[in-house]
Amino acid sequence: MSLQKIATSLVILGLTFSGCVMAADDPGEDDKNFPGAFCQPKSNTVAITRDDQGRMLNNSNIQQTWICPIVRDVFQRNTVEYAKIVVLDNNIAEGDPNVSCKLVAKKETGATCNTSRPQHSKDTGTQKLEFAKGDGNFGTCEVAYYYFLCDIPGIYRSKKSGIVSYGVAENIEKK
Repeated sequence: MSLQKIATSLVILGLTFSGCVMAADDPGEDDKNFPGAFCQPKSNTVAITRDDQGRMLNNSNIQQTWICPIVRDVFQRNTVEYAKIVVLDNNIAEGDPNVSCKLVAKKETGATCNTSRPQHSKDTGTQKLEFAKGDGNFGTCEVAYYYFLCDIPGIYRSKKSGIVSYGVAENIEKK
């Protein structure tokens, strides 16, 4: 076989492989995931733990409010296709104070553009709370930022509640 035929075969093989790899990814979405340890308490005087699993846990007996920032790198309206936050709810006290989170979008001035309905943990243990779910209805304003705002119950019988991870998929197709 000649060198030219080998080179041609390698080019065709390379193009075929790169086409398969590109087809496997959705070019219309930009997915980002973050460890719960990226969250910040709304007050800097509360007790928290960031563990070696990347989680952030409430280390006090009282409920805390946390902000979990999301990196936004697609600056168009209605870019949030899907958002999720994985929570750990270990509080089964009377009245069952659940983990509760909502997705918030802000203008660069700090004015609110959109706030989702709060999602609540349904039981104890690790659970995924979902927002937008691919419907493109979580409108965000241009040149804004967004984050999760969560209420985390306090310790119950030495068990801590908190945030395991969170993420967002942005639509990068022009609308």
